[in-house]
Amino acid sequence: MKNTIIRDIRLFEEKTRGSFPSYIGERYSVNKSIHFLSARYSRKLRELDFITRDFHHLYIVQTPFLAEGEIVESANRPEKWMEFFYIGVSPELYNLKSKEEKENFTIKLITNVLNSIAISADQLKIVDQVFQNLVKLRSNLEINHLTKDTKKHTIIISYQIRPENKISRAFIKCLDKKTGITRKSILIELKSYEDIFYIVSTISESNGIIILKPRNSETANFHIKSYETPLKINIDEMPII
Repeated sequence: MKNTIIRDIRLFEEKTRGSFPSYIGERYSVNKSIHFLSARYSRKLRELDFITRDFHHLYIVQTPFLAEGEIVESANRPEKWMEFFYIGVSPELYNLKSKEEKENFTIKLITNVLNSIAISADQLKIVDQVFQNLVKLRSNLEINHLTKDTKKHTIIISYQIRPENKISRAFIKCLDKKTGITRKSILIELKSYEDIFYIVSTISESNGIIILKPRNSETANFHIKSYETPLKINIDEMPII
């Protein structure tokens, strides 16, 4: 199976030695926002084309049955598109940490696993770039979804996953190639950050209006049914930044 670009990172725990991993939250006390953190990490890596060998779902399992920080790739692989990596973490020490300390710990933990599977120096640079961005921007990290170059403009659709624990939202940015003026505004609030993948599939521009068309599929219809589509944005009405 050929190398593939990452799609998802999820966090698990090993409750008893040899048991099948379950989502983290019993042996290791976590806030549910920790799962948004791993989603930010994976989506930003995907934007930058981070390669995860022959799988695209990376499942990280915290376990007390390995030495602290030791990483072991699982021999158990239920599906070819997923891979489990176990990493030693003391529940006693972990559970003493504050919410912020746990987030910092998790960012570093994910980074360590990613560094262990990176296939080249360039891929390691991608990991470091995302790590630095997450440490600096936290939940305000912005992830690019789609970019379109027209004759007059560069148009970028991006999104945030639960910034400051608020609703996820998408942005639109428009750079005028002639004047250098950049405009940006909130495009839409998202019930789920994944909705943006279906709401905006193509970008076009006509007479100063940007038109964002959705995907056309049964799955897409489920995600976009509560939104008005296609989206139309008047460039002149967007604020200059």
